[in-house]
Amino acid sequence: MKEGVVSFRSVFYMAGLGIFAAVVTFVAAPLASGGDARVEGGIEIASGTLALSGLATLGSEILQLERKFLAWNLLRSCNLSLPSVAIIVLFFLDKLSFQSAFFATYVGTALWAVAGTIVAIVSSRKLLASRRPAWGFSLRIWFTRLFDFVGMRVDQVLLAALATTSQLGTYAVAATCASASGALTQALGHVVFPDQAAASADAQSRNGRVFLVGIGSSIASSAAMLLVIAVFGDILFGPTFDGLLPTAALLMVFQLLSDQWNLVVYRDSAGMSAGQLAGSSLVGLLTLCVSLVAVNMFWDINGISMAACMIAFGAARLISRFASGLAHVGNPA
Repeated sequence: MKEGVVSFRSVFYMAGLGIFAAVVTFVAAPLASGGDARVEGGIEIASGTLALSGLATLGSEILQLERKFLAWNLLRSCNLSLPSVAIIVLFFLDKLSFQSAFFATYVGTALWAVAGTIVAIVSSRKLLASRRPAWGFSLRIWFTRLFDFVGMRVDQVLLAALATTSQLGTYAVAATCASASGALTQALGHVVFPDQAAASADAQSRNGRVFLVGIGSSIASSAAMLLVIAVFGDILFGPTFDGLLPTAALLMVFQLLSDQWNLVVYRDSAGMSAGQLAGSSLVGLLTLCVSLVAVNMFWDINGISMAACMIAFGAARLISRFASGLAHVGNPA
């Protein structure tokens, strides 16, 4: 898609992967449901949307690369915002139940899948049959996202197992606030990616400024969010969230590091140079594991210590990536 065309083979493989994901999810429903017939039925029904997920993802990326941000955001809102809004409305109408919440989520996801697939099909007029997918690049990006996903999810899983319910609740609220503080930097990455993918000299020269602006926006957003928590925390969340402010502050540091990492991933993906991303992400994940073992041995795993471990995770990814980049510059052969 980098030169404005879409590989026919890429479309074929994306469609095939979506169907494969749907089949695997449907078959695995009895095991994943833990014997709950209601959950099993929900998984089987929801697996149908996965059949179009490959093409829908392709359609979403086409809109982003073509700088059609209004259509891109509308498409993303189908499964990101619409279900949440519908669930809130159902709650105030006193109609919220497992079935209604599931239906709202399913409809939003189905709308995203169908609309994204339509975009991909409409773009088929640009198909280029002779182009082969870059499998090596794709696998590196896949492993990068896999390691990132595990690192980003393991914190609340471990807290649920090793900490108290109140600590987990405080951490979850702090993580939500930290995630919200990164919205500006994440939007920056989405906007500059099409220019980076175009490989223009101007876009390359702006990379340094993009990172500086990203850091500045993260700091400004975090400061504003921390001020809101400090002044209105008890009103918004109640007095039971002990340690919310320091936990949120630490997680906002991690969010800043994570946002910078995402900008690096965008930059390297645009340049089709993902060779060092997976290794750096793995270094970050291993650092997180070592940090968690050390904390569990010499201290207690709670919200603050977990947030500190996440900072180590985020810092290790960036340090490893920049160090490998410097090594590559010093030894180009």
